[in-house]
Amino acid sequence: MVKLTYLFGAGASRNAIPIVSELPKELFDFRNSLSSGVVDQKYAAAKESLIKQIDDILKALEHNTSSFDPDCPSIDQYAKELWQIGDIEGFRNIKRVLALFFIFKQSKKEIDQRYRTFYSRILSQHALKIPESIKIISWNYDSQFELAYRHFSKIDDPFTNKDKIGILAKHLFPRLSYGPAWMPTASGTSIFKVNGTATIYHTGTGQEERNDVFSNIFDDVCDKFMRCSVSHESALSFAWEDEEHEAGYEGILPLVKEAIKDSDILVILGYSIPFYNKTIDYEILQSMEKLNKVYIQDPNADSVKSNFSRICSVQNISIIPNTEQFEVPIEYTTQRLS
Repeated sequence: MVKLTYLFGAGASRNAIPIVSELPKELFDFRNSLSSGVVDQKYAAAKESLIKQIDDILKALEHNTSSFDPDCPSIDQYAKELWQIGDIEGFRNIKRVLALFFIFKQSKKEIDQRYRTFYSRILSQHALKIPESIKIISWNYDSQFELAYRHFSKIDDPFTNKDKIGILAKHLFPRLSYGPAWMPTASGTSIFKVNGTATIYHTGTGQEERNDVFSNIFDDVCDKFMRCSVSHESALSFAWEDEEHEAGYEGILPLVKEAIKDSDILVILGYSIPFYNKTIDYEILQSMEKLNKVYIQDPNADSVKSNFSRICSVQNISIIPNTEQFEVPIEYTTQRLS
């Protein structure tokens, strides 16, 4: 049986979610929408405080006007600088703002339709599960997998869909109070979000906060912002951050490596293998001891191939510049038909 692993990057969601280079302008638009949005009086102070934090980030990125210079620092670079100098509060503020931005951006539940088509090609009939022979590693914060799955589950709630499809995100691990039965396993997980996910969670219980509590998205965003100063934190992460551990759970990366160790084929989809992620990417790639074929689907596939070859010795690489639909390798589809 052919075993297949996907490595998803921001390019896989770009029809619904901005890529890194587009984030400053999108944050600027978010700031303006928030400024003109109406909130309950109890959130008025939180709204102004959040706007100020966005302004501070844009100013630090030299993106404090409506013109955006592509040569200015990226938000990833700025976050890494804050982390390196020990500005923990500034670092947390970036993660909070980004999580709230993604919550706002996805409040309309728009999806990149390629996810829906992808599911229609790989889900098992009736059970509507991702086959055990497919594992998906995503560097993305967004909820495109959860939102697209609702077309099959007929359940609108992304939290229920997350559990049904088998998604595990960094930081959102079960605390001991939930008991060992809640511990995730490599075989029971289909999609691994190695950079966390754009939501907030309770730092004591690890419980994810719902994103659809309020009818007014501005109230929802401001309420979550207030919670982050008391009991909650952003579940969004960066590659260089360590993950909290507890007895019986060593973090998401060991589970990823266990899940993909027998993979024959890797599909790199909309992912550039950037510098900041290379240590984790190296660990991921080296864990696939049986890997013999790689597909790279990206408009800039030659650049991705160059980055890939620096950390993995597999030479059998196919380039797919067409990104209209997510690639499902012929080796896998032929197997399903036989």
